[in-house]
Amino acid sequence: MGSPHRPNHLGITLVEPAGVENEWLTVKGVDMFNLTPLLDIKPCNPVFDHAGEVRTGWMEKALTDRDDPCFGKISGKKKWLHQE
Repeated sequence: MGSPHRPNHLGITLVEPAGVENEWLTVKGVDMFNLTPLLDIKPCNPVFDHAGEVRTGWMEKALTDRDDPCFGKISGKKKWLHQE
């Protein structure tokens, strides 16, 4: 998920191209499950895409922040999955 405040089932990952053969693109460093559909490929923009330092502080905060609009008070499960 791109953000805890805009939950969706799409992910974004920065990969390194490893080669092209018969119109098949091979990449290294992909962060996805096997057989996951790939929806789009874009070139890296160094202004926005940083392959260096990775920070995940928002994840830990979201799991412990009791007032977060996307997370429940006790279980940490996303409220929007259970709303009717």
